[in-house]
Amino acid sequence: MSKLNSKSVLLIGSGMVTAPFIEYLLKDNKNSITVASNEASLLNETLKEFAGKNIQGIILDVDKDEEKLERLVSENFLIASFVPPFLHPKVAKACLKVGRHMITSSYISDYMKEINSQVKEKNLIFMNELGLDPGLDHVITHKVIYEEEKKGNKIIAYESWCGALPAP
Repeated sequence: MSKLNSKSVLLIGSGMVTAPFIEYLLKDNKNSITVASNEASLLNETLKEFAGKNIQGIILDVDKDEEKLERLVSENFLIASFVPPFLHPKVAKACLKVGRHMITSSYISDYMKEINSQVKEKNLIFMNELGLDPGLDHVITHKVIYEEEKKGNKIIAYESWCGALPAP
């Protein structure tokens, strides 16, 4: 068996917020990314956006295919869970079982608190709440709008994807 690549990342989920994360990871061309999603159309859009990069995709239903989830988790060094929060425990169980680090932007759930001692015993890192608190992007937006209006500029459009840092 070959040594696990410490630059291999399994990103579970392919929604709108995954693209900036992928873009960030791809700044280091040594990173290899596997995107797993139950939505083929979203997965294909993501792969198309980053075509020619060190990225691959696979269909995975976290809720129904525990064996495939565990296999994918075992093949990667870091697991980034971008699934809905109620599915994080399934990802966390697989990470704990095979000994992989896990990150997510979701709040720390009761389940994550319950398994904290097991995570520590295995010398793993499960990091939650990696992102902006809801509403912070709107506070920053108001600051930017105020500053721009003070300069005499006019904002004619605004779109929030919650968590993005707006720029003038």
